Amino acid sequence: LSVSTPWTSSPGFLERAQAALTPPAGTVLHQKWEWTTSTADPSCRVTNGPNETWIDQTSPHRYRGLMIWSRDPCAIGTASEGGGTLDTRETLVFVPPNTLKSSEVGYFGPPDPVAVLRNAISNGSAHDEGTTELDGRTVRRIRVDGPQGCPTPGCERDPEYHHVDPETFYPVLVESPHGYAIPSPGEPLVRFHSVLRWLTYEYLPGTPANRELADIRAQHPNATGP
Repeated sequence: LSVSTPWTSSPGFLERAQAALTPPAGTVLHQKWEWTTSTADPSCRVTNGPNETWIDQTSPHRYRGLMIWSRDPCAIGTASEGGGTLDTRETLVFVPPNTLKSSEVGYFGPPDPVAVLRNAISNGSAHDEGTTELDGRTVRRIRVDGPQGCPTPGCERDPEYHHVDPETFYPVLVESPHGYAIPSPGEPLVRFHSVLRWLTYEYLPGTPANRELADIRAQHPNATGP
């Protein structure tokens, strides 16, 4: 990773990014990504993925995902397929060979995964740092100041970095020191560093076929369960 000379001020770029990061109405967000987590312990560094989700941008925001996920930031996760509706917070997990099971675990995040960056631009905590070469690709780097009220002392001084495509403004990589996990109930918070690397980020037309990709019931029409 190499960074060019930072831009001290570029409000036009940030304003265009904020507009471009608003999800188009009536589409289906399709994304694939890998998630690398690490702690101060040099033996703890794992990459889970690739993960894939489809999220309908129309209410009730049906979603479906193929995930490799673990509560422990130092462990390789297990594969699962889940989905539901974000508006009602319904979460269903597909259990082979043919069952849908209710779950209290939220798997797939909000219907607007770039809201953090868009909100940071709105509140002034985002700062354009110019172009960067990332794995041979030119991207734009945006520094987001650390959040206030973090659960561990000093973490608000640590920024996270969003790397976006300079033309579409879609996310390419997010590097953040603000991950926290409780591997087991009753254990203290574990702070970890995370890198989300997008392999695909696109908005598909809201056709019936694409909406079915975001509907776990449509993908398993004969499954028993709730």
